[in-house]
Amino acid sequence: MRGGGLQRGCPLNNLSQEMSGLDEGFRRRTAKVFRDWYDAMAEVLCEGQKRGVVRSDINANETATFLIAAYEGYLSLAKNSQDARTLQSGPRRVSRHLESLRPAPGRTRGAGRG
Repeated sequence: MRGGGLQRGCPLNNLSQEMSGLDEGFRRRTAKVFRDWYDAMAEVLCEGQKRGVVRSDINANETATFLIAAYEGYLSLAKNSQDARTLQSGPRRVSRHLESLRPAPGRTRGAGRG
């Protein structure tokens, strides 16, 4: 998001928003990119649960969806507002949320993707 990123936003989000309703093949291809991103995040969250570094009470699938939506949402809001502060606050808020996924001291082992 350097340079003209504030004006242009996220290319993946822009393309999926504009083209998904117009071209089913294009929609499937952008959906695959989002799915791959989602799968990787859910897998990492599950692995973190197994290792005891991610709370066992979170749903890895829902959390992966939330994190992608939050990240893409901040990019969209920053593009619309043309306000770099919005763009800068996104990573901070997402990082704080990630920190909240750590288990409390003394709690370990997770439940997985369910």
